[in-house]
Amino acid sequence: MDIGLSNWSFVFITVSLYTMVKSSAIVFILGFSVLLRLEPPRFSIIFVVLLISGGLFMFVFESTQFNLEGFVLVLSASFIGGIRWTLSQILTQKQELGLGNPIDLLYHLQPTMFIALFPLALSQEGMAFFLSGHIFGGKTLEDITVSVVMIVVGGAIAFMLSFSEYLLLSNTSSLTLSVSGILKV
Repeated sequence: MDIGLSNWSFVFITVSLYTMVKSSAIVFILGFSVLLRLEPPRFSIIFVVLLISGGLFMFVFESTQFNLEGFVLVLSASFIGGIRWTLSQILTQKQELGLGNPIDLLYHLQPTMFIALFPLALSQEGMAFFLSGHIFGGKTLEDITVSVVMIVVGGAIAFMLSFSEYLLLSNTSSLTLSVSGILKV
């Protein structure tokens, strides 16, 4: 849901406001990690998280136009993202669950992600889109082949990203994953 809400928010807000609000995700991850006893509440961690999110906030502070609807969507996405990564850390690091391997975790989580995102896609695109020929966007075999290749390549890249995120998560923490995600930008 955090991905769906984040994407939906771009209808209402600018990229700079999105960046400002989405930087709060690291604060939610820290809060849930402390709440669920995955991280001890150390001053150094809290200070670093506040520095990172504060720096991101200041970086884009003046270049935005506020929209309440978009703000609520992105803040909800950040909150849900904090829950998602914290619970994913619990799933990957509890050996008795048997989900330490990222492939096993993806196998069990992808159906729930589809179930959560499909109604959102259906409400945004409408049933007529899914039943029409616009999904592959072509009338000739060549056009359809190009569309299928683009979907497969995009899916492979998304799979590799998810695999690497869960691999990092199984060996470190959701807070480390969030900080590395911010640094990659």
